[in-house]
Order: sequence, then structure tokens, then C-alpha cells
Amino acid sequence: MDGKTYPTLAEAITAAQAGQTVTLTANSDERVSIDKKLNITAEKGVSFAGTVKFTRGADGSSVKGVTFDRPAAGAEGNFNAVELENVKDVTVSGNVFNSPSALFRGKEWQYNGVYVRGSVNLTIEDNEFNLGRLNDTNGSGDVSADVNSNQAVNLVGWGNNNIHDVTIKNNRVTVTAPAAEATRVGSVQLLIAMGNSSTADKYGIQNVTVEGNTYDAAADPENYNTRFAGLANIKGIKFVNNKVSNAAKGIAQSVWQGSTSSSADVSVSGDEYTNVESEFEADTNQTTGALLTDANNKTTSYGWIVDAVAAANKLDGATLTMLKSVDNHSQYTFDTKVTVAARSGVKFNGSIRLKASGSKVSGVNFVIDNNDLTFKDGKLQPGAVQQSVIVSNKAKNVEIADNTFSIPSVYKGDYDFQPSSVWLEQGVDGTNIHDNDFELGRAHYNSAVGINFVGGATPITNTTVNDNTVTFTKDAPNVKNGDAMFVVANGNTDGKYGVQNVTASGNRIDGTGLATRDYAVAISDVKGLHLTDNKVTGTYMALSYSSWAGKTSASTDIVLKSNTLKDNVADVYLDALFNTGEMTAKDIVYGGGKESNVIVRSKYEAKAPYVNGLAFAGWYTDATFTTPAKAGSENVVPKLMPVDQAYKIQFLGGSLRVDNPQVKDTANLRFSYRTKLDKGLTYESAGWSFDIKPGSSSFYPYAADAMNPYVDADGYTVNNLVLTNVPKDQYDTAVRVRMNLKYKTPDGTFVNVLDPVEQSRSVNQVANAIVNDKTVSSEVKNFAQGLLDASLALQ
Repeated sequence: MDGKTYPTLAEAITAAQAGQTVTLTANSDERVSIDKKLNITAEKGVSFAGTVKFTRGADGSSVKGVTFDRPAAGAEGNFNAVELENVKDVTVSGNVFNSPSALFRGKEWQYNGVYVRGSVNLTIEDNEFNLGRLNDTNGSGDVSADVNSNQAVNLVGWGNNNIHDVTIKNNRVTVTAPAAEATRVGSVQLLIAMGNSSTADKYGIQNVTVEGNTYDAAADPENYNTRFAGLANIKGIKFVNNKVSNAAKGIAQSVWQGSTSSSADVSVSGDEYTNVESEFEADTNQTTGALLTDANNKTTSYGWIVDAVAAANKLDGATLTMLKSVDNHSQYTFDTKVTVAARSGVKFNGSIRLKASGSKVSGVNFVIDNNDLTFKDGKLQPGAVQQSVIVSNKAKNVEIADNTFSIPSVYKGDYDFQPSSVWLEQGVDGTNIHDNDFELGRAHYNSAVGINFVGGATPITNTTVNDNTVTFTKDAPNVKNGDAMFVVANGNTDGKYGVQNVTASGNRIDGTGLATRDYAVAISDVKGLHLTDNKVTGTYMALSYSSWAGKTSASTDIVLKSNTLKDNVADVYLDALFNTGEMTAKDIVYGGGKESNVIVRSKYEAKAPYVNGLAFAGWYTDATFTTPAKAGSENVVPKLMPVDQAYKIQFLGGSLRVDNPQVKDTANLRFSYRTKLDKGLTYESAGWSFDIKPGSSSFYPYAADAMNPYVDADGYTVNNLVLTNVPKDQYDTAVRVRMNLKYKTPDGTFVNVLDPVEQSRSVNQVANAIVNDKTVSSEVKNFAQGLLDASLALQ
């Protein structure tokens, strides 16, 4: 010091005046304490294995250019190379700290390069830290495995704002290879910062900047406690442009003796994480916006999610992890292949649009709260979030997995809007939606949808919907109509099938929480819907037709196998299409044998289930259909049969009933049918619906009589419908007729079924057939010709 040499560092410090520089010229392991402003440095090649402690009065001091080597052995407890306690304006820079991996026999150590308590306005920069895992053998380490901590900087707060305004900048931490005997993992980190305040909303550490540091744990790849920083009870810490590689964790939550607390105002901007298993796990009131990991496993942090989205759109194959909940209904579009994820606990009430093939959304908690809806002149205005995830632009093989989707029941008045968790459009192909949780409530006046297929001229194809869990929730106040639906698939091409090849398997759908109008699957204009091993309980309809703008279209190639359908009001309800003949039993296939569907009602009611494409043959108490159900029976199952085995409806043709051959101004037009039932089913009656033109059923100028049935020689019951007194001005008008058959099952349930084929005949059509039939007598031909002449005369 000033040209003078002292035997020990302690003597030099004692002799030094405030503001002087003390240079270490020989190796030393002293523990010294400084209570005045001094600058400590060392000659090149000198090793210091002791402790330099700055205490009250040492404000403005510095430590620069010293090589600190941890001693090979020492007392149990913490070992600190530099201690800062109750000081301010101290700088620690340009030093080297060596604490390689070791096993301490009988010793429990914690090494701290720089240990801080009760100090402010500190700068720790441009230092090099070489740190390794530390183990001991005393059997009473800080965890049962006798592992110890090795950290570059340890900020130990106490009370409110005990440490503040600390800059940790441009330091380098290199994790050393584990010593041969250090077989257990151990914490190695740049920074541990624990405020240790037990008072709510009080923080023992405030205002810390961690900038431009590097951390590399490549030399100890099996150590799952390598981490860049650990936080607890700190307010206001900024991580800027740090580079962390080959570590188990980036920014983590710290725990000391089983105690921890959250931090506030933690921000990360420009950090890069490469080969880091978990970049951000700290418990904070407001996390960083997002982390973006490129295809080479390099991770960069962003304060705002929108900036991370913009960066992702300049890459291909990036992973964006949201660390901050989104509650402002933000809408993000991804033009390139991306994986979107979120930290546990993050909620997202915005919208994500995926336009690139191979993209994925996983681990996100989506909520559509409908709080951003605005209406004008009774119409929803643009800009509101109505879809959580949109897949568009003909994207292929997009995956939506392990997310939570929530649409709470909502009342907004009699306005038309349709919230949908997942929205597929524009000819996307191969979308895989699996292992998600859906909570769906009704939207008053319209429908809330889990997965919405919006087909078109370019069909949506090859979609899988597997292993999702769906819960329909109770209505919000004032919700009196509307629907909640898991899957809605509308092809929108009226027969060209704008949705094709949908496979749904292993889904579990619970409608017991909603009293009415909840649907598992609703379809229109779909070709190829395969439902296998799904469980649908307590819904309004398990599979139904979908109606959009008052219109529905036929679907085909529907397969149901090994599904369990329990206590649904309707299991397969496609009446609007089966009743018109647009769909028949050929369009739907049910599994048999081991692939049979299980349909159950907890309590017996003598009412036929809705299962289009099959005939109902009675309720039974057993799966072998031995014992018919009766009042009080529980867990009853329906006997379902192919339609052509249960009953046959045959149209025998049209004819003219002649009451008076001389009357030509009116005629009696007959439609003849015969029916036959399977054994065990009992004939009750027959009926007809008829119409003279599409959409009309209000007024007919003639009467209709059903003639008494009889059984023919083949065992069929014959029924005739006779339209009497058809006036001659309507002889050329076709009448459309469909027969319905009523029968009774062994348990006493009455069933009404319709002929799948609608028949159409006019008086002139039948009369022409008679006139041209060589087997008909001349008397009958003359009568038929007279009717034709009467009709022709009116023209």
C-alpha cells in the first residue's frame, strides 16, 4: 500500500486511510473486516482463500482483480469470499471466484462468492465464477441427501427493503465438472435472492438489475439443480439480455428451510435460454410476457407477448411460452409453424389463430368471458373474441392438446353471437384435438361450442378428437334458451360434404350439470364421422343434426361403435333427415358384438329412445334381453335391431276406388301398403301424413279415409289410405304420402315409425297407368279414361 509492505492483509487494512488501495501481494487465507472506504486488489497470480467483509463505514469501497479460491476445508456453515453488510455504493468487479465441485467429509458448507445483507447501491460486474456441486458426509445437510449450495451472489434480505438497488452485470458463471466423490446433485446458481420478510406485501429485497450475464452448466449435465437464479420475496427485479445454457432451470422459486414467498414486478427481456429444461418457474404477481425458443433450442424472453409473436413469425418451428395471463382479449396470429404453450396458472382470454402446418397449442388455460362484446342495432360488432383457437389457411396436422377451455354461461340479451373454444375453417386437414378439458355453458339466444367445424367448398378433412373431457355447466341468471355443444360440424355445401372424416374416440362428456339443450355432437353435411369408445352422460342429445340459418343437410358414413350413452334424452337424433328420407339406415352403422354400443337409462320409462337407423324392440333389465323392464326397473337397456329385421313397410301402389262409374267430376285415390313385424312386436295401428305440395299442410278440398286393415296370405297387415272426392281440377296434382306404423314392445312401450320413402301419385298418373295396362278390363279402362277426359277438358 503506497509502496509499503505489511506481513498480513489485516495489518495493511488497519494502517490504511480511507480511500486508499490495498494490494494483496502474496497468497492468503485471512478473514478480514473493513469499516472504512478502501479499494482491495491483488497482484496477478496471487490466490486469496479467505474472506473480505465490508461493514458499516465502508461505503464507497471496491474489490477488483482478486482471485478468490475456496479453501479445501473449513468450519461448518457458510463460507463467503466477499461479504457486504450494512454498506452502500460498493463495487465488486473483475474478480475470479473458484469454488469447484467437492465432497466435504463431516462438513456442511454453503459457498457464496458475494454475500449481501442490509446493503444498497451495489455493483457486481465483470466477475468470473467457477462453481461446482458441493456434497458433504455429516448426515445433516440442508436436505437429507447432504447436498450444499454453491452460488455466485447471495442476497439475504430481512425486513422491509433491507437490500435495494443492486446491479449484477456481465458476470460469467461456469459450472465445473463434478468431483469423483460428489455423487449427489447440488444447487449451483448465479443468484439467490430471498427477501425473508414475513409481513404481507413487504419485500426484503427491491430493485435489482441482472443484465448481460452468462451461465453454462454443460460440464455437469446430470445435475438437476443447476439454475441461473432463485427468487423469493423480492420486488422489482429485471433480467435483461442474459444467456443461460445447459441448465436445469432458468429463473426459479427459492425455498429456505421449507419457507418461501412470492415476488412482485419481475421482468425478463432479451434473455436467451439454450438447452434449459424450465426457463421460468418463479412465483410472482406479474411475470414476464413470454419466452420464445427457436428450433435450435435457443430461448429469448420478451416483456410483451405481442413482441414474442412478431419474433415467432420470423422463425419456423419456434415455441412460444406465455408467462403472463392475458385479460385484455388480445388476438394473435401465427403465420409460421409454432408451438404455443403457457406457464402453469396462466389464463388467456384472447384468441390465437394458427395458419401454418405442424403448429401446436398445449398447456394453455383458455377462457372466453364475453366481456368485450359490443352490439349496435341488435348486431354484434367486429373485434370481439369469439374463438379461443382458430385453425385456418388449409393448415395440416395442427395439434391442440392438454389445454383447458372454458366458456361460462352468459346472458347478454337477445343478441346473436356464438363463442367457440376451437374453430376449424378454410379446408384444414389432419387437426388433432386431444386430452383437453372443456367447460361449456349456454350462451343465451345462441350456442356455445367446444369444437366448431365451419366447412366449405374446400372441405375440412381427417380430424381426430380424442380423449377430451367435457363438462356442461349450469345456466347463468336469465339464460332461458340457447345451446351448449361439444362438437358442431357444418359442411355448408348441401350435399358435397364440407366436413369429411372426423374420428372421435375416448371422449368423456358429462351433461348432468345442465338441465337442457346440451349436445355432444351435432352434424350437417358431413361425410365420415366415426365415434368410438366415447362416454356421453346426461345430455339433451348425444348425436344430433345441426341446423344453421334454419337449414340442415344430410350426412353419411356415420359409424358408432363401443360407445356408452347413459341417461341422454336422445342418443342419436336425426329425425329431421330420416323423416324426409334424406337419410336412411344405410347412412349410419352401429357396432355389433364386442363393438356394440351400450345405451342405459337409470330409471325405466315406457318411452322409446331416439336411435335413428335402428329399430327399438323394448326395454330390458339385462343385456341378453331376457326380462322386459317394468315400473321401478333401474339401469335398463334397449333392445335395438336392424330396421329390416324389426319391421317391413311395403308400398303396393296407387289405385282408383270406384264407388259410382258414372261420376267423373270427382275421384277416389287409393294408396295401398302392407306391413310385417318381428316376433315379440305387436301391431297397433297405421297412419299417414300427406301433402299436395312442398311446405303445404293446411287445407285440402277432399277427405282422407284409412280403410280397415286385414292380414294377407303372407302374414302382412294390409292398409289402404283413400283420398275421397278429389275434384277434377286437381286430378293432375300429385299427392305426397308417407305411412307411419305404430307397434308395441314386450315392456309395453308404444313406438311410431315412418316409412323412409315418401310416395307420390296423382289421379291422372294412376288413370294413365290403368289405361295402358293390358290386364285391366275395358270397363275399368273406360272409367279411367273418363277421368282423364274430364281433367283435359279443363285445360
